[in-house]
Amino acid sequence: MPPVTAAAPEPARRAGTGDFVHHPSGLLPALELTTAATQVQDDPELYEEAFQRVLQEVVDDADPQRSVAELIFWLSALSAGFLDQLASMLHTDRSVVVASIMGAFPDPERED
Repeated sequence: MPPVTAAAPEPARRAGTGDFVHHPSGLLPALELTTAATQVQDDPELYEEAFQRVLQEVVDDADPQRSVAELIFWLSALSAGFLDQLASMLHTDRSVVVASIMGAFPDPERED
């Protein structure tokens, strides 16, 4: 009789991440949008096309609510990583980088 082997344990999960980290189906669309966003000054239509395509894929998915959640999760994760990397390169804190970005794009509705 063959020896009995135990099933591999589930990988540890951080609280609140659910299956998104272990099944990154939203990562590729998020990377596509992020990459297209870096090219927006050279080719504004590229971002618009990528945005429309990704949204259509999300809507057409068998579980669109989950697809939207995964896309938002991965866009947030990528943004946080990029902000941290930029802050590290500038030898400052992420909050300083975010404040600088927000200052570069003032809210037209806000009255100071």
